[in-house]
Amino acid sequence: MIIRCRLLRACVLALLSGCGGGVGGGAPTHNGSGGTIGSAGTPGTGGTVIGGGGQSANPGGSGGGGQSGNPGGSGGEPMGSGGTAGKQADVDAGPATDSGSPSDGGVAGCPAGALVCEDFEKYAVGGDVSAGGWSVMETSATVQVDATKPFGGGKGLHLMAPGGGAKYAALLVRQGAPLFPIAGNSFFGRMMMWITDAPAGVHFNNVIASGTLPSSTQIAKYGFGALMAKTTAAYTVRNDAAGSPVVDCYFGGGAPVPTRRWVCVEWKFDGAGNELHYWFDGTPVSDVVKSAGTCVAGAAPVWKAPMFADIQLGWFQNQPSTVPLEMWMDDIVIHGTQRIGCPMK
Repeated sequence: MIIRCRLLRACVLALLSGCGGGVGGGAPTHNGSGGTIGSAGTPGTGGTVIGGGGQSANPGGSGGGGQSGNPGGSGGEPMGSGGTAGKQADVDAGPATDSGSPSDGGVAGCPAGALVCEDFEKYAVGGDVSAGGWSVMETSATVQVDATKPFGGGKGLHLMAPGGGAKYAALLVRQGAPLFPIAGNSFFGRMMMWITDAPAGVHFNNVIASGTLPSSTQIAKYGFGALMAKTTAAYTVRNDAAGSPVVDCYFGGGAPVPTRRWVCVEWKFDGAGNELHYWFDGTPVSDVVKSAGTCVAGAAPVWKAPMFADIQLGWFQNQPSTVPLEMWMDDIVIHGTQRIGCPMK
């Protein structure tokens, strides 16, 4: 397995978490979904840190073998708890209006007050994204700026893995100051995403945020992705970065993940309310509102949010797969107080 952390001040930790097996005839194993950030300054092992400056963090602990999770989610709810349009109206004031004149002069639908607006136009093809405050995590995969399939403009971010049976990780990471901590420990995000194929035999995450629980050293993670190619939210808690999950829950059975087209992906990680919300093309597809979902380790009557310290966007795959990964991202926006909405094209 090839593990590379490019331009990271601290490697993303649980990318090597023990999400065992699950590919084949049975239901996929869910244990240890998603990534968490390690404490800075701990020397990394098992990986190569490429780039200058800083100390590398432990790149991840190996979690224990997982138990099989029910791929249908909790009771097979099609949209998750509270996932109706009426409930969604209570979540926030709705998406911001796209004025057609982004505040940074380039990113489609970048509203005033946005904390991050990224369209990848300022980087060279195949170039370094650290100028934008990003780091890259690659495990048996590659992440690079290219010009082959931008949503808008001339460039986007291309994620690839060969499909040789490995556990893939291809993540764009932003952690710590000046973005985190975010006021109110709550934020919205939006990215344009193209996935060529959503493999049915694995659990993967596309949007992850993690940090330590308040008044605790435990590490918790919120994530959105898919299980059995259906939209799924995930929650894990570890006693330390190298440990197996002591809480490992998911809420699945949502909408199928769109493939072979650009989809507008929005999310809200609400630390104050201990809630998660997810939208495709403006339509809610998976909400977790003080819900335990299905837990394959521990139990979580409330998915208690961490103090968010990072955002990880792209692809983290919890089981080996022979299906090649090919994905693009573009027009990423993060806002502290309002939904961003989908860009016009």
